[in-house]
Amino acid sequence: MVGSSRKLAYGIHTMYLFTKSDHPTILFPIMLFAWCSSRNASYTSLLNAGIWTYMHLLQFCISSQVLSPEEDAVNKPWRPIPARRITLARASVLRWTLLISCLLLSICYGVAKPGAIFAVGILLHNELKLDAHWLSRNVLVALAYAVLDAGATCIAQLGRPETVSSSTIRAHYLSIAIVLTTVHAQDFRDEVGDRIAQRLTIPIVMPEIGRYQIESRVLSLALVCLGIVVGMRFYSLRIASSDHTSYVLYCTIEGALGALCNSSTPKSHREGGKYVMSDVNSALVPEFSTFSLISAATTGLFNQTGDNNRVWHSVLVPGNLCNPSLLALGMICLSVTLLAIVYKDRYIGTRPLHGIPGPRGYPIVGNFLQVIPWHGQSLEWLKYMSDTYGSLCTFTLPIYGRGILVKHPEWIAHVRQHDMVRYAHGPNEIALMSEFPGSRVPIASVGTEWRLSRKAIHPIFTTKAFSDHVIHAINQVIPITRELLRDASMKGKAIDWNDLAGRMTLKIFTLSSMALDTGSLQSTSECLTVPDTVCEAIAELNQISSSRLFNPFWKITELFTGERVRFNRARAHVQNLVDDIIQTRKIQLTEHPDDFTHDWLSRLLKDAAFDDSTLLRDILVVFMFAGSDNTRNAFAWSLYSLANSPVWLTRMREEAAKNQRDGGTVAYGDLRLFPVHQAVFFETIRMWPGIPKNGRIALCDDVLPALPVQGLPALEIKKNDFIFWSDYHTMRDETVWGPDADTFNPGRHLDANGNFIRPTAPHFIGFGGPGPRLCSPAMQLVTYEFVACWAGIVPYFDFECLTYDSETGRKVEAPRVAEAFTPAMAGPLMVKVKQRTGGQAKTIWPDPSTGTTQMCNPVDYHAGWYNLAEHDLGLKIGVVEFPTATYDMARV
Repeated sequence: MVGSSRKLAYGIHTMYLFTKSDHPTILFPIMLFAWCSSRNASYTSLLNAGIWTYMHLLQFCISSQVLSPEEDAVNKPWRPIPARRITLARASVLRWTLLISCLLLSICYGVAKPGAIFAVGILLHNELKLDAHWLSRNVLVALAYAVLDAGATCIAQLGRPETVSSSTIRAHYLSIAIVLTTVHAQDFRDEVGDRIAQRLTIPIVMPEIGRYQIESRVLSLALVCLGIVVGMRFYSLRIASSDHTSYVLYCTIEGALGALCNSSTPKSHREGGKYVMSDVNSALVPEFSTFSLISAATTGLFNQTGDNNRVWHSVLVPGNLCNPSLLALGMICLSVTLLAIVYKDRYIGTRPLHGIPGPRGYPIVGNFLQVIPWHGQSLEWLKYMSDTYGSLCTFTLPIYGRGILVKHPEWIAHVRQHDMVRYAHGPNEIALMSEFPGSRVPIASVGTEWRLSRKAIHPIFTTKAFSDHVIHAINQVIPITRELLRDASMKGKAIDWNDLAGRMTLKIFTLSSMALDTGSLQSTSECLTVPDTVCEAIAELNQISSSRLFNPFWKITELFTGERVRFNRARAHVQNLVDDIIQTRKIQLTEHPDDFTHDWLSRLLKDAAFDDSTLLRDILVVFMFAGSDNTRNAFAWSLYSLANSPVWLTRMREEAAKNQRDGGTVAYGDLRLFPVHQAVFFETIRMWPGIPKNGRIALCDDVLPALPVQGLPALEIKKNDFIFWSDYHTMRDETVWGPDADTFNPGRHLDANGNFIRPTAPHFIGFGGPGPRLCSPAMQLVTYEFVACWAGIVPYFDFECLTYDSETGRKVEAPRVAEAFTPAMAGPLMVKVKQRTGGQAKTIWPDPSTGTTQMCNPVDYHAGWYNLAEHDLGLKIGVVEFPTATYDMARV
């Protein structure tokens, strides 16, 4: 009970901190106006008005703060996101939840129109970044205040069809014009943060005029001495703390004067016009509360006759040009028109960039409309951009702003080497990876969380882990795979090598790191007809996540395409599996603590640093994804390439036969004996790198070094510029890898004597390097798995990729890279397997009762089994394996 109370108090305080700075400037003035406009309002109706106002204010604050955490870290570090009271991902979920909640709340209170207008205004102001320019910012802020004011006033009089004075209505009419000229008062206190966010507010664009304008406007509107004082404060005191105080005083004065005006209106005047609240809700322009009250102070100039309300009624007629709805629409159109003039060929808020080629954008939206046809083909779009505009080009897009596409490996290496210092993942990438695989995994996290996640994976890559777990897993998986291939060969069945590679690599990972057998790989080819739900779920998450990269509205569009439902279902399947694994292992550790002492998962569970269940789950999910996906893609694409380059398949077979150890498994220390296998692996990674498309946002101004050989000067990068590149296209570029760059040629990684030469940066940009994110241990692990698995399979079988489907009578198209984070193969790779003569892999099981042996399929590893392998050189090797040791059969 105490824990629940603390959590509730913590949540309430967090919500308070989201809106804390806007209580005196928005919440209190609006409620004051609602109270003054509804003299007979009940406490209940005022409370309802306060709830509605606060919920909408909370919606706006969270939306704004989710999109600008860096700005808040400078201006207001006590806010929940920079103070780490709530994660960015959870705040984002809360933001969209509040959108629906506030719309429903508005409907319940009978103010659906203000609620809907406010929701659209938030999208324009925040998500579409119309706050980047002072004009559109002033318009939208004025309308936001107006909506809150109108909604609160209507709710305060809900259930009481009271009349509203013409002075109040005129206050609504006049306020928007006043706000457009004075609302920038709030921007002076936030000038530092606005410069960080690259907003063009009045205090930045024209500071002197802005301060003088406030002085004159306050003086003319307030007509009191205190107004002069506040105006002089704005003009004279220019530090941030003084601007903050001046703004609070400004709102206080205007709110007080407006309240005085409303409260002093004669009763007969209040009852004269018969403007019931339904009229106000449907007709008057929702506006900015405190400034509306100031306008009301001037209504005495118009209250000379009793027919005044009739005049204003004519103004409210829908067909009249002064209809407030048309007035608001006209202001919005004017704002859009001016923005289209300022940003005539680029996205709002982006800087002009001359001297670099690129497609001409449309006003306000930049190149967004040109990217839409390439949805789901981001790699092809990046290639189109490079082929059309050269190795350096630029464009502007929503979410990313000013994008710069580079193709030179030296510049890519510069960005990678300064990762997490000068460059980082952008907010959109962090949001995507928070959905899958998780915000606290190595590829998405920075700083302390990144170091913690790297600490988590360290035990996987130790030499002891290789000898105790990886080799152990391969010793189980490869014999079963050989039996499956032998079965397919005997039955004359074609198999999907892409699917088989996924099952192999996932099983190796789960066995080696979690002692878990997924059961998706069996010794007969029939197992391939049973869907592997884990691999399929991971592949779906991979592809849907990637399709969101250039779709700023994916949270909306996926509701109509069904992708959101499929994404949630696939993610729940993977996460539930991981949660079950964790819970099962915890029980096992409790009941049998000595059975899993060296297991990677058990080590994590015993480490207090990983007591966070979400962190542990995210780490397991990302390594279930990355730990198998890289190897799977390498297996799939290497066989496709080897089938078209049979000479290299022959050389691999000869190398495997020459260096085969007892038991058929390559020891980690023997990798040097397999230069051809390593050359094939690195050539596969060169052509299909682990992350084919990439990008980083600039955290500060920077300069990419000059490239004299290419004739390129140094390139100036501004803060918030987004640098894009494609590892896939860069490592197929003829200027980087020679005229045969687009050809599979492992020989480029071998010297004249046949020794392996590992490719280096900057020309080879794989495994997150060069830079702090380079994962050398992962490269070693994947290299070893690739070599060990191929060496255990290639001597025994011939492979033929099918180019003709006998069932449909159609030609089989060449495989292509799927739209995914990784270079996953889209669709199946159908392969016909043929067992080589003299290369039959037999599994012999000793009968304990008779001491004789018999042919059988592989059985439980813990019982032990003989494996007799024969290959085309006539060499016979036998081995018997047990859980703790491997013995030469001759000695047995």
